[in-house]
Amino acid sequence: MWILVGQIAAVIVSLTTIIGAVIQVVKVSKSWLERTLEAQLEPIRYELQPNSGGSLKDAVNEIRNEVRRLGYATAIAEARLNALVAHSDDAWLETNEFGDVVDCNAAYCRLLDIPKSEVLNGSLEWRDRVPPED
Repeated sequence: MWILVGQIAAVIVSLTTIIGAVIQVVKVSKSWLERTLEAQLEPIRYELQPNSGGSLKDAVNEIRNEVRRLGYATAIAEARLNALVAHSDDAWLETNEFGDVVDCNAAYCRLLDIPKSEVLNGSLEWRDRVPPED
């Protein structure tokens, strides 16, 4: 029995030594992997730092600023167009993809002699008011 206990103890000591060696290899591999990843990430990290115009971060900021500027310019253009259409003497209407009227100007309402609310509530079928030859 004591021989068996001695053999088990020897196996445990051997396993402990092997496990210690495996842990050391894993530590070395982890350290190597961390250094390798750090080296590969450094160029990316550099590109993400603003540097007065040449980095990816600067390019993204420039695009964001341009989108904001275009959004502002578009809003101004839409407001001008809406004012022009609203005060035009020409009849105008806007439909959605299903052909339903979603907006019209005062000249359109005067032409049909109906209030805008009636045009927009769906009771007006504008297709019936357009001559077939048009």
